[in-house]
Amino acid sequence: MDTFLREREAYSLKDRFLAFLVLFLPLFLGCPAARAEQATSLNPIRIALLVPAGSQAQGLGQATRVFLEGRLNQPLKEKGFALQAMEVPMPVTPAEAKRRVTDLKQQGFDGAISLLSGPENAILARLGNPPFPILLTWSEEVPIPPGNDSFLFGIDFEESFRPIAWTLWARKQSPSGWDFYTESLDVRLNRLARETEAEFANLGLSVRSYRFRRNRPEQYGNLFSLSSSGGKRSALIWLEKDQAAAIGEALAFRAGAGSFICLGKDLPVLVSSSRFRYLTQDPNGGDRFTKARLAAVWLAEAVLAGDSPPRDARKLARALEKVQRIEGSGEEIWLCPERHRPFRKAVFFLRPRSGTLEITERMLLEKKGEEFVSPIGR
Repeated sequence: MDTFLREREAYSLKDRFLAFLVLFLPLFLGCPAARAEQATSLNPIRIALLVPAGSQAQGLGQATRVFLEGRLNQPLKEKGFALQAMEVPMPVTPAEAKRRVTDLKQQGFDGAISLLSGPENAILARLGNPPFPILLTWSEEVPIPPGNDSFLFGIDFEESFRPIAWTLWARKQSPSGWDFYTESLDVRLNRLARETEAEFANLGLSVRSYRFRRNRPEQYGNLFSLSSSGGKRSALIWLEKDQAAAIGEALAFRAGAGSFICLGKDLPVLVSSSRFRYLTQDPNGGDRFTKARLAAVWLAEAVLAGDSPPRDARKLARALEKVQRIEGSGEEIWLCPERHRPFRKAVFFLRPRSGTLEITERMLLEKKGEEFVSPIGR
C-alpha cells in the first residue's frame, strides 16, 4: 500500500508538471500555435515587394520585409490589423511582368512596393494602370499620371529637377566656364542638357556645348582638344552611364585646380578622381535601403490613418494621397496628393572617396507649378 501511494503521488506530481507546461510554456516560448492564433486574430494587409529576378536585390527585399512586418507593424496591431509582405521576383519581359501583377491581385495582394530600378519601373508603368496601388521606390524616369484614377505613386521627384539643381550648385562653385557633353541620338538626355544650359544662361554662367555621335570614338580626341582650355573649365556630362564614366575619366586627367567633372544623370561605377560630382535623390550617399524604408513608411502611414484597413484598391490609393509628410533616416519629404509624388524634399551631391560615395552637399528643392525652386532662394 505504501508503495502504491508513493507511485500515485509521483504520477500526480508528473501530471501537475505536464499541465503546467501545457498551460504556461507557450507564454514563455511563443509556440507556433500561439503565434498562429495571434496572426489569425489580426486583419492582414498583403503587400508584394517587387524585386528584380535573380539575387541582386534579395538582401534589399528581405530588409524591407523585416522593416514592414516588424517595426512598422507595432502601431497597426493595436488597431487589429497588420502588414504582411512577400518578395516577388519580377520577370524581365513586359508581357510576363503584366501577367505577374495581374496574378498578384488575384492571389489577394492589396498593394505593392516596387524595389526595381528606375528604368525597370518605367517599363512597369508603361504596362498601364495596375490593379492595386504600387509605390515606386525609384521613380525619377517614370511618368506617373496625376489624379485619382492613377494607382502609381513615386518617392522621387521627376527628372526635370536636375537642371535647376545643377544650376544652383554650379553658381556656388564659380568656375571660369562650363563644357556640356551630349550624345546626338539620346532625346531625353539632350532635353535635360538644353534645359540646364538655359538655366545656366539665366544666371550668367558661360557654357560651350559638344555633341558626340553614337559609336564614333575617333571624334573624342578632336573634342577634347577643343574643350577644357588647359583644364580651367568644368564639365557637365549628359551621356549614358558607361560612356559618361569613360569620358569623365579622360577629362579628369586634364582638369585643373578648382574645376569639376559632373555627371548630369546617372551614377556610374565608382571612378577615381575626387573632382567627380554626382547628383542623386538617394539619401545617405546612395543607400538603397533608406529609400525603401521611406516608401514603407509612406505605406504604413496611409494604413494607420484609417479606422479600418483599406483593403479596396481605390481606398488604399486615397489613403496614400492623404499622407502629407513622411520622415525617416534624418530626411523629411512633403507629398503632393494630385501628382502622387513629393513636392518638397532634399537632393544630394556626391563625390568618390576611399572607394565609396560621400555627400558633399544637401540641397532642399520645392516644386511650384511646373518649376523647381529652392525654398531658401535662388
